[in-house]
Order: sequence, then C-alpha cells, then structure tokens
Amino acid sequence: MWGEFSTTTKTTTTLGIKGYPRTNHLNPAQNTPWAAKQLINKGVDAVIVFGWIGPSLTDKITYAVASMGLIMLQIEYDKPIIDVTVHEDEAGNEKELFDIAVDRSRKHARNLVLMLRGELTRWAGMGLRQGRPDVGPIVK
Repeated sequence: MWGEFSTTTKTTTTLGIKGYPRTNHLNPAQNTPWAAKQLINKGVDAVIVFGWIGPSLTDKITYAVASMGLIMLQIEYDKPIIDVTVHEDEAGNEKELFDIAVDRSRKHARNLVLMLRGELTRWAGMGLRQGRPDVGPIVK
C-alpha cells in the first residue's frame, strides 16, 4: 500500500504493508499524517514514509510538523510508522545524498520487517546506522 506526497522541491512517499492504490497530495505537513491514517484505517500493520527535505527553514519546519503528526498517529493507533528522511544539507554532493537515501531506505525497510517479526531488539546496541556506515557495537 502506498501513496505519494509532493512538496515544492522534493517528494515524500508513504508505504504500507498491504497493497492499495497510490494517492497524490500536495502539502506533506497536512497530508502525510492524514494519508498514513487512511492506510492504518484500511488495515495495514505498519506505515513507512520516505521524505526528501530541502535545505530551507520552511522545508525543515514543514517536515517537523509532519513528523509530529506521524508520531501522534503512532501513539493513537499503536502502529509503527517509520519515518525515513533525507535532508539535502546532510551531504556534500548529489551522489553522496543519493547513496545515503538508498542505504537509509533499505535499512529502515529491513528494520520494519524485523520489528514486525519481533526480531529487531537483538540488533540494538550494535552501532548499525541507516544512511551512513555502521560504527560497530557498544564496548564496555
């Protein structure tokens, strides 16, 4: 199940576990949480939201508002909503940004599957990173 949400500069995509048609919306701060709620109401087990956030203050504030809405939905519905976000200003060039986005998306998707199976906690404290190289386990 998935839908797309476009900002003025980039795209945020929301995915659910079960297959439903995609829907398009314009304002991610308002519509991303709404679309995630629609997916939950249709019976998905979890939602994963992919976001690409521009460097402007407006982009960052819009993202923060959407993120808070998603957090509130998780609490209200007791369903995991994974927010996979890449910020344009976290990399020095487009290739590095692309690599971060792909790595982060793959790892968060894997983590969501592990979470739904009840297998994620065994990876806690291992220094695994999404979007960056792993740093290794915590050493006493």
